[in-house]
Amino acid sequence: MYYNWLDRWDEQRAQRGEEAKKVADFILDAGRAFPGEKRIETIDEFCVLADQALSDSGFYDEPSGSSQGFERGDGWLRFPSDISTDVEENNVVWANITESGSLDQALVIFHHWNASARNRQIARFFSQRGITVVEIAMPYHFERSRPGSLYADYMLSSNLGRTIQSVRQAVWDGRKLIRWLKREGYRE
Repeated sequence: MYYNWLDRWDEQRAQRGEEAKKVADFILDAGRAFPGEKRIETIDEFCVLADQALSDSGFYDEPSGSSQGFERGDGWLRFPSDISTDVEENNVVWANITESGSLDQALVIFHHWNASARNRQIARFFSQRGITVVEIAMPYHFERSRPGSLYADYMLSSNLGRTIQSVRQAVWDGRKLIRWLKREGYRE
């Protein structure tokens, strides 16, 4: 029901900030994407590893049930990411919580790449309808931004290994958040 409206709204917001982006050299960095792998020299070798990861349903499975380090206060939730990167700010996940007053339903919002603001209007809309909204900061966005960066250049970048690591980190962080919501009593 809300799909078309949300899609148009999201696309308009995604176009903001395009002028700040700069061209950078293409880097494979396979060790970052696939920890423990030997040095990969060619795109063909990298693609073999990517194909193996794609066929391995466990590639995006987060480590076994890390549930430590959650801090909640003043409408925010903070917790450590289970993927550690070279950007300290990115290693702590932030989520803004808009309460509905009900433990029946929660909606987790993953914003678009390079978002510059959270979705307060959407959060308020759903919370007024009995759905608690949790807006998680994607890797290298908002509070997780790389110092000095004008946009989320490390989330989707010319460094292919970092891009895969970032997407994997986003999946792990989202799954960890959903486990926390279930432990808190949310049913859907």
